[in-house]
Amino acid sequence: MTDAGVVALAAGCPGLQLLSLHGLRGVTDRAVDALAAHCAPSLTALDLSGCLGVARRGRAELRAALPRLTCFVVHR
Repeated sequence: MTDAGVVALAAGCPGLQLLSLHGLRGVTDRAVDALAAHCAPSLTALDLSGCLGVARRGRAELRAALPRLTCFVVHR
């Protein structure tokens, strides 16, 4: 899956609660921004482990973009 797939998923599933993108190297900040735009009210868990195209974000920035997020996993 790439950013385009995540963007489509986010737009089509605004009630998404859990998502693992573990190891998807085609995923970048564009995907995270789409999740924030479409799924912020419902997304509680997000795994971006191995998504090398996603920039590190501070806790405050992530909390503002995805306020319901209670589980966030990222390992490089």
